[in-house]
Amino acid sequence: MRLRERESRLAVYKPSWERYERDDVLLQQYYQDDPWRILVTCILLNQTGRTQVDRVLDAGFFEKYKKSLSLAWAEIEELTAMIRPLGFQNVRAKRLKAMSLEWARLMNDRRGQRGWPPKEAVAKLTGIGDYALDSYCFFVLKDFTHFRSGDKELGEWLRNEVKQGRFRSWKFDGPTPILSEIEKQSWFKLIELGW
Repeated sequence: MRLRERESRLAVYKPSWERYERDDVLLQQYYQDDPWRILVTCILLNQTGRTQVDRVLDAGFFEKYKKSLSLAWAEIEELTAMIRPLGFQNVRAKRLKAMSLEWARLMNDRRGQRGWPPKEAVAKLTGIGDYALDSYCFFVLKDFTHFRSGDKELGEWLRNEVKQGRFRSWKFDGPTPILSEIEKQSWFKLIELGW
């Protein structure tokens, strides 16, 4: 049996970050099964290129900080040393620690509730800007009605999803707002225009 065939059979049982070749997809897509990791990667990507972030992640960032509380309780000196290649390490480290603690509290408050926290709650977390919120809405909530950051890579990913018709199969109900007929028509008009 070929290795690729074997891996594709096993992919059903793996989280998304083990299924993708990381160079071919956005980091948010790579970590879409874990919203906290999406938010962390967005903070790491602020004012930084993908190559530098890949180096930090490959150096064992998520092996060392597997869950939000492990990052929230991390030694600040150790964390800043690990993310130093990205620049702004002191600010980033404080944001990562604060956001991770707030995320753990948010998830604890939601114990027993179904689904992920709403975008309004995530928007209040430390260090979460438009880019991180867009990523959370797209990859976790599957809510395509929120695109505020204007990020080039995220916009390109959304355009490709629209062109390939993939987002039609994703639900626009449940934890996400239901699209009105006018909103649906505008999305499909974008498809027709080749957006």
